[in-house]
Amino acid sequence: MRLARRSAFTFLELSVALAVIALLTLLSIPAYKRILASGAVSQSTSNLRAIAAMAHGYAAENNGVLPPMQTGEEEIATWDSLLLSYSIGTSERIFAARADRFPRPPGKTPRSYSLNPRFAGKPVVAVSRPSVVALVVERHASANGDPLAYVSGPPVKPTGYSDFPYEGKTQIALFDGSVAMVEKIDWLAWHRTYIDPENPDWQ
Repeated sequence: MRLARRSAFTFLELSVALAVIALLTLLSIPAYKRILASGAVSQSTSNLRAIAAMAHGYAAENNGVLPPMQTGEEEIATWDSLLLSYSIGTSERIFAARADRFPRPPGKTPRSYSLNPRFAGKPVVAVSRPSVVALVVERHASANGDPLAYVSGPPVKPTGYSDFPYEGKTQIALFDGSVAMVEKIDWLAWHRTYIDPENPDWQ
């Protein structure tokens, strides 16, 4: 009677198999990162469209006027909380972009977007170029400052830029409801292009 030989991997075969697996894993990392980046862009695009729609909805119920950056009442309310009160069932997580990695204090929800402060509290009809001017901007927090640093009145020039997370680009929702991917540009160009293009007096 012939005995069946026991089959087994040799050390060389096992090494080759592990090397192939490692190579395939290495090659798949860039594709995986691209998938994650694409998902982050899509999520933020959806957020921006929803926030812009909420802003227009707020204006429609308030004589065409957009929400202010914050109220001066005893109980201070910021523009995002004002919008949430006009959108039943919407979570505050809509103001957090997946690509925003800047740390926040415990329990504080990231706010990765900003209403255009130039037109906050003003009528929508004040915008004569709705396909150019930003209504909402994706602006992640940054240790070096950001391109939308306002205290009151004119903007305060920051020390740097916010995180432009998509290979040096970020997204904005325009007044006409569309969402655009824009490149990082210098501070003055940013305001002259997207925030208030009809105002030549940015300093």
